[in-house]
Amino acid sequence: MLVLIILTAVLFFGLFYILPRKPFKSLLWNLIIIGIWSVTWLLLFQYELILTGSTTGTYGSDATYYYEAMHAGYFSNNPSQAISAYYNQLYIWYGIIILKTSPFFSIIWVKLGNIVLLLYVVSIMYLMLYRAVLMSIKNQATCWSEIRPPG
Repeated sequence: MLVLIILTAVLFFGLFYILPRKPFKSLLWNLIIIGIWSVTWLLLFQYELILTGSTTGTYGSDATYYYEAMHAGYFSNNPSQAISAYYNQLYIWYGIIILKTSPFFSIIWVKLGNIVLLLYVVSIMYLMLYRAVLMSIKNQATCWSEIRPPG
């Protein structure tokens, strides 16, 4: 949980510090809305899984596979050896770190961590697209100023 709080704080405070201009305030509001939307759906899906009797709190084969890998690494004295047979070990390590810093062992913390990753990806995509559009506008303005005579 501590990792999730730190990652979220770094994202939002970093964006507030780096992006003081008005166009980026919409990015922050979009991230807040996406975060609230994602957490709401996460809670609804988790409630549905509880009602349907899911023992692991996961909804499919991939999620169960990663949950079992994180479970093995979490309760092992040597997590590297415990997860060596699994694929995508970086994600499994991410989940283990989140679970180790959480108040209790539950897959919901990893899902919240996935939402934080989603917010990072959305903010990076927004910034890249904004920069590309800004560069395109500057290039078009430069081209038009070269074509038209000053006057």
